[in-house]
Amino acid sequence: MRRTDLAVTDPRMMEAVLRRGLVCRLGLLREGLPYIVPLSYGYEDGCLYFHCAGEGLKLECIRECRRVCFQVDCGVRVREAAEACGWTMDYSSVIGYGTVSEIEDCEEKMRALRILMGHYSGREDWEIPASLLDTTTVLKLPIDSMTGKSSTGGPEEDE
Repeated sequence: MRRTDLAVTDPRMMEAVLRRGLVCRLGLLREGLPYIVPLSYGYEDGCLYFHCAGEGLKLECIRECRRVCFQVDCGVRVREAAEACGWTMDYSSVIGYGTVSEIEDCEEKMRALRILMGHYSGREDWEIPASLLDTTTVLKLPIDSMTGKSSTGGPEEDE
């Protein structure tokens, strides 16, 4: 990282970004070409969870290459200045890597969907119809490594 003064090394601060972010951008590879897709997600115990339909480009990419990169940010704001080149951004972000897989077990799928719902609603006691499990693909991404960066000192300073 070029700007080491902006580096976030505290794992708790990086985890806070994952808990506060709204969109996870997943970097995939297919036939040698990069593909980035923004996703809703859930985070718990060092893993990201996603859901999607049972077919599509995202799954084609994952089935070809399960190694992925992800990015999440929070607290993003434009900071104005009097001079054109003085404008900047406030942000906290993480970038990480892992190997994504499809969850097959129905109980684990249900748990992952509740984690995902909990990320946005603040509660994980949702009743999820069992019929959805047959038509929903649920993905699990254990995080192998992650780096963080913040222009504000960390996500706890973000609004």
